[in-house]
Amino acid sequence: MQDGASIHTAKAVKAWFEEHGIPVEDWPPYSPNMNPIEHAWFPLKKYVLDHYPELLDMGAGEDAVLALAKALVEAWNSLPDSLFHALIDSMPRRVNALYDAKGWHTKY
Repeated sequence: MQDGASIHTAKAVKAWFEEHGIPVEDWPPYSPNMNPIEHAWFPLKKYVLDHYPELLDMGAGEDAVLALAKALVEAWNSLPDSLFHALIDSMPRRVNALYDAKGWHTKY
């Protein structure tokens, strides 16, 4: 699921998806928050910052990247299933809100 951000529409990205046989669907350009995964980023970031505050000062070297990758895996695994069930359950409301907004921004 992608919005119209330039990192998603770059030729290299499009070529990678095509090369790997991954179809890309059109997505409403005015409702990026329709993507339920967007609502998992806040608790993921909060977990990392709460449990690994030292990452803020590590810079961007290889050690920092490896530490961040490890922290993100741990954080992802800590997210409760109930969060994802709630996001899935919210999709009918999201779709209705998008329809009512005629494809423009919604409260989601």
